[in-house]
Amino acid sequence: MTKSSMKMITSPRDDPSKPETRSAVVPDDLSGERLDRALSVLFPERSRSKLARLVELGHVRVAGRAATRPSERVEPGQTVDITFPPPAPSGVTSQ
Repeated sequence: MTKSSMKMITSPRDDPSKPETRSAVVPDDLSGERLDRALSVLFPERSRSKLARLVELGHVRVAGRAATRPSERVEPGQTVDITFPPPAPSGVTSQ
């Protein structure tokens, strides 16, 4: 898949303590692919396993409905919305 075949809409994270929501439209060449595989192509900076976990936790919507299984199939033209929660506090404090 080429970068030109992807349509992405990004909501920049102005405050790193708040969730980041991003959207993408499934291109033709991902027709019938598993959701977790499609997400890994659309958001290559994230690992497939972490994206699958976000699906399981209810942070992904496909065509306006909540996605619940990383194995569900996607179709061209569907909009995928994903919310990346803020990073968890590390619990490490400086001295």
